[in-house]
Amino acid sequence: MKTIRFSAIILFVLVIMISAYNQSYIVLQHGSNVSQFTILDSAIVHAQNRDYIYLPGGNFTLNANINKKLYIYGAGHYPGSTSVNNLTKILNNLTIVSGADSGLITGVSFTGNITFGTSTSNQVIHTFSLIRCILSGNISLSSPFVSMATGSSVY
Repeated sequence: MKTIRFSAIILFVLVIMISAYNQSYIVLQHGSNVSQFTILDSAIVHAQNRDYIYLPGGNFTLNANINKKLYIYGAGHYPGSTSVNNLTKILNNLTIVSGADSGLITGVSFTGNITFGTSTSNQVIHTFSLIRCILSGNISLSSPFVSMATGSSVY
């Protein structure tokens, strides 16, 4: 009986450890191919247009600009619904530039600013969606002569 209890406890601990270890990977899906990364910048750089990036709960920094159409899904930002896997947070500023047309980010909490374009040469982005995200910083555009399109909104 003691052997069965001990084995059950060891199995339980191993399952918890494996689950915690697996949640640290950022998954990049390109068609039917899947890659795993531990650094968000690497996933962004290796991604191609129309790729999917799945972020686990945890804190991430991002230094690479988003310059391609990507669909980025976080684990969520509501503490009650993410108690198992933690919140998905991007801790610094995010810059989205030309080429990111029709991209999407959802389920992420941002502590920094989100900027569209860094100059007039790369500020043209059409239909980029931020859905079910928490924004602690500001959303800004690189030129005072552009604005969010009529009907644009952040959910």
